[in-house]
Amino acid sequence: MSRIASTSHLFAKAFLRATNRLNAPAQLQPTVVTTSSLSSSQHSWRQTRRIASAVSTATGQTGETDVYTGDIPLEQFLNKKLLAARKSKDAFRTNVLRTVVGELQTELKSKSGKQKEADQNLDVAAVKSLRTAISKRKTAAKEYRESGLESSAETEEQEAAYLSSLLPKELSGEQLSSEVTRLYVEARENGAFEAGGKPTIASILAQTVESLEKVHGKGSIATGEVARILMPLIQKKAENQG
Repeated sequence: MSRIASTSHLFAKAFLRATNRLNAPAQLQPTVVTTSSLSSSQHSWRQTRRIASAVSTATGQTGETDVYTGDIPLEQFLNKKLLAARKSKDAFRTNVLRTVVGELQTELKSKSGKQKEADQNLDVAAVKSLRTAISKRKTAAKEYRESGLESSAETEEQEAAYLSSLLPKELSGEQLSSEVTRLYVEARENGAFEAGGKPTIASILAQTVESLEKVHGKGSIATGEVARILMPLIQKKAENQG
């Protein structure tokens, strides 16, 4: 994220919080505890508790996290979460979700209008947009903390933690490489790639991503990374056949 974009994000967040504080009743104003008044262990404990609390808002009474699975468009999934947050009068979730839904709608409208992308591609873009929103908050938290604005940093971390809890966990580079290689070898051995005719790089990539998402959930796989891992395998196969 560029420095300009990051700074814009920080100013927007600071303005929103200042407005909320001015509009809030006096008895609801939070007590400000400065970082200097806390020991490092106390600060770490408070930060962990606040982030854990944010993540817990994404769980139901059963304790199971309601994670996006790709059964419906991500925008629809987030709007359902937003509606539930409003009904329960959860200010934290309402504010976070309202912001990301607005950003997502703007981006998808631009893509669908200019590129006329398929619904599947738009949903991939939606997941990418949400992960970008999470990344922005993590970066903002770091910059707030470097400026001594601990409370603002913790709020950004809470938001990032909550949004992250809505998406399936991304595979590590090593895990993804192992899974892609295994699926590719198995598909070659059982002829799965040839089932629909002569396979192409695009069809192999699509089948592999689909297989990965069935196991790990939609949004957990970066298609570009899968392609990077697949290409040497496909090239090696072609060389052996040649």
